[in-house]
Amino acid sequence: FSTQRASFTLSGAQFVYLNEKPRLSLVLNVPDYAKDEALKTTFGIIPPEEGSKPELEPTTLNSISTDSQKPSQVKILLSSDSKEGSYIVEGKVELQCLDKDAQPFSQSIRFDYAKKENPEAVGLEEGGEQVGLEELLTQMQALEARSSAGAEQAEGIQKAFNEELKDTLKTLETEQKELNDIESKIKKLSKIANSVEANINAAKKASDDAYRAGESAAAARGEIEQHALKGCSASEAIKNTTMVSELNRLIEDVRREQSEVTSAKVNFDRELNNARINSNTSEKIHQEYAQAKSAREEIKAKLAQRENVAQVLTSDVERLNSHIGSAEESIAALSGIKDEASGVLSKAVDLAPAKPQGDEKKILNQIKGLFGKIEKNEARVSKFAEGMKGKVALPKEKLEVNKQKIVQLKADFETIAGAQINDETIASFKRTADDARASFDAADIFSESVDAAAKNYATCLNAAEGMYAKKTSPEAQVAQWDCSMYPGTVAKWDAAKKTPFCECTPGNLWDDQKYQCVSEEEYYMARIDCSVYPNSHPQWDRASRKALCYCDEGYEWNNARNNCRVASRIQVAQANCSAYPGTSAGWDSASESVQCYCAPGYYWDQAQNRCLQTYQPPQQQGGGQDLAQALGGLIDIYNRGASGGSGGTDTGTTTGWGGSQQQRQTDPCEGNFYFYGYTMVCGCNGYTFSAQQNKCVPGGGSSSSGTTTTTTQSGGQNTQSGLSDVTVNRSPTQITVWDHGTEDYDTVNIYLNNQLVQGNVVLRNARQSLTLYLNPGNNILTVEAVNEGDPAINRQKNLPRGNAAAIEVSGVTGGRQSQTWILYTGQTGTMQIYYQP
Repeated sequence: FSTQRASFTLSGAQFVYLNEKPRLSLVLNVPDYAKDEALKTTFGIIPPEEGSKPELEPTTLNSISTDSQKPSQVKILLSSDSKEGSYIVEGKVELQCLDKDAQPFSQSIRFDYAKKENPEAVGLEEGGEQVGLEELLTQMQALEARSSAGAEQAEGIQKAFNEELKDTLKTLETEQKELNDIESKIKKLSKIANSVEANINAAKKASDDAYRAGESAAAARGEIEQHALKGCSASEAIKNTTMVSELNRLIEDVRREQSEVTSAKVNFDRELNNARINSNTSEKIHQEYAQAKSAREEIKAKLAQRENVAQVLTSDVERLNSHIGSAEESIAALSGIKDEASGVLSKAVDLAPAKPQGDEKKILNQIKGLFGKIEKNEARVSKFAEGMKGKVALPKEKLEVNKQKIVQLKADFETIAGAQINDETIASFKRTADDARASFDAADIFSESVDAAAKNYATCLNAAEGMYAKKTSPEAQVAQWDCSMYPGTVAKWDAAKKTPFCECTPGNLWDDQKYQCVSEEEYYMARIDCSVYPNSHPQWDRASRKALCYCDEGYEWNNARNNCRVASRIQVAQANCSAYPGTSAGWDSASESVQCYCAPGYYWDQAQNRCLQTYQPPQQQGGGQDLAQALGGLIDIYNRGASGGSGGTDTGTTTGWGGSQQQRQTDPCEGNFYFYGYTMVCGCNGYTFSAQQNKCVPGGGSSSSGTTTTTTQSGGQNTQSGLSDVTVNRSPTQITVWDHGTEDYDTVNIYLNNQLVQGNVVLRNARQSLTLYLNPGNNILTVEAVNEGDPAINRQKNLPRGNAAAIEVSGVTGGRQSQTWILYTGQTGTMQIYYQP
């Protein structure tokens, strides 16, 4: 076979004249085996623009000559309609026996057609007149056309040479890799061959060890059967006796034989495994040399294949030399054309005057130019040939190296295959492996009977243990013990006295007389006294397993949990605040009573019998609480401070925050004030706070503030923030807090009505939610700054002082749902949350 691509040459006249019948010559260059194979040829002709396409005879070829001296030919049939100009003929050959990558490249030639007589066929005209310059120009044009055609043909030879050289070098490189691979395999095989003697001894030892292990396994099998038989006999005897001493002796016999069976089984398994290991060892050595035999045959086949390829490559290199010969023939032809052209040039020089002018000078220069092209064609083809001669040396050298390596590898291989990795040695390894396998198989035959004997004895042992336990164990004695005379009890074993006794079942207790056991519920419910808690009754709590006092239906524990009062929801539902327009009933946890509350943004009138809407001043710059939500409560705080009271008068009602009714107002601006942080601010221009700090009185310029309040909530520090009051319609309600700026680990404590909701809340950009359980009416939410963030982060990012964060309250119906604060360490901010059910 050959890895070379097939090729063919296409040649023909380059200049065709009137009445001439040009022919195409084809020569096929293919591997020997493909010379007689079927092929398909196709031709295409491109005529001059707007010219008709000439016919071919024949139109296709089923075979092409491989002899360059006798090429196959195809006629080009020009007609009177054929147009003067350049024609391009393209030929393509496909061999059915070659794959796509080995098919020859297509070839093409060009010829020029002129409708006049061939000037080379015209000598002197009749009358012996000398040929003129124009005729000599025509002769030179024809010679130049032949020269160019020869050069193009030489280029085709060079192209075919380069393609075949490329394929040959590629094949040589592939063969070099194949030889290197064979060399590696021979070296690996050599290592195995050098350890033949050592492996023969190892395989023999493994076979002997397998035989001895098989004998030991057979002996262990006999011991198992002997001890199993004795143990099962003792187990059968246990069925027929009731004496404890005899039962103890027999069970000891059964257990002793079990130990012997177990020991013998361990010995059998160990020796069987030893036989298996040694059998596998011997087989592994055999397989190694069986694989070596396969490797030997593979190497042998590959070496033969490489020899065949080397012969083919020799032919390929010879074909490259033939291309060089063809190129040299082209050089000789071009040299002849140049000699003819030189003669024509000499005639033209002799014929022209010493100083030609006009057309004569132009024609002479054309003749000289054409001669120069002919010289260049010869020189170019000569250069092609020299290059081809230089390139062919490389494949010759590589081929010679490959041939020498094949000879060396064959010598090394014959040494190993003949003297060490031979069939007799491999057969010896197989016999040893078979002997070891036979020893293992002989021992392995007993595996099922050994397993059956051990399994049967296990059955005997279980039966013996079961019968022994039934007749002598504490469980058996307890099972027969009668506790029916003590209801609620079960028999138990007394390990100290070694006798059964009756004990209460789990969850039951002895009664006082120790006659029976009753449940915990019955026991404790009989002993609890709830009479000390009016309106309560005893009830069993399954979770804590205790008897507890519970309030009767419609009652609930008071704050002190020493009495059951009417439930607050019932009291609120039954309360009537219609006498006080603008109020609604709510529960006051501190006084444990129902109170009538003003709605947010309302205050008690002077007669303290209704709630009126207060004036809402504009929001002050810098924040502050919402007047509509805070005014009524603020008035009440300061009224309470002025009067010293903490409750209502004869009506028992309170305001929505402070717990006492406000005094009558004679001036609408008296009550027009609100919080800015915890600073009281008058809403009317020209008003300031009274000396009693409970109302706004004329005096001052724009709206002015009174003193800043202090509070003991959450640490007793001065309070400041940017928070304002809100009204909500649900309880429980959710609040969400987060660091709305740069996250610097601000930390706060959060209180509701002076009770800690959650401490040390580290604020982050991600929001955190808390649940607040609100009282009806006013609730105070307090935020206490534990720190002002991480100092390192504040310094690194150049952040201003302060614990700055944001809060959002759910269910808001009045006020701002989302707010922010700025506090310093230890300071607090407050928000009044008015819950209106």
